[in-house]
Amino acid sequence: MTRYERVDPPEWTEAEAAAQDAADAAVRRLVHLALLGTAMGTLVGTAAVLLAMVGVLQLQATSPPTESTAVLLIAGGTMGGLFVAAVSAWWILAPLGNWYRRGMLATVSAFATVLVMLLAFPLRALFGPPGLVTFAILCLIGALLLARRARSLAT
Repeated sequence: MTRYERVDPPEWTEAEAAAQDAADAAVRRLVHLALLGTAMGTLVGTAAVLLAMVGVLQLQATSPPTESTAVLLIAGGTMGGLFVAAVSAWWILAPLGNWYRRGMLATVSAFATVLVMLLAFPLRALFGPPGLVTFAILCLIGALLLARRARSLAT
């Protein structure tokens, strides 16, 4: 046989083909679960960061805060949002079973939160705090829908 000669796959019996189809379906289900869980964690983390931003804006509007208070609230809200994203992704991805994969997908979810939360700056410029609250609510609704779908895949 030469290096470039095509090799036909082995002929499978009906039982082997059914077993292979079942294995492929299980892998597709787990990949779908991983994508849904990562997206859900990202949306939850983004909502947490947006609500922290609204808190800073409300604090600035009601009283002149010290600069350290606003910095602590925005830094704490951002880190808290990243943590919430990772924890919620870790929780929803429990059916994966493998801690390493769950941890890596939770980390991806936290870093994706940073990218999605950048949408807050143009939203704040265009719509102000009501736009941020609306976006946070939409993120939470999307996260709930994704979580429901992910939980249905887990059973």
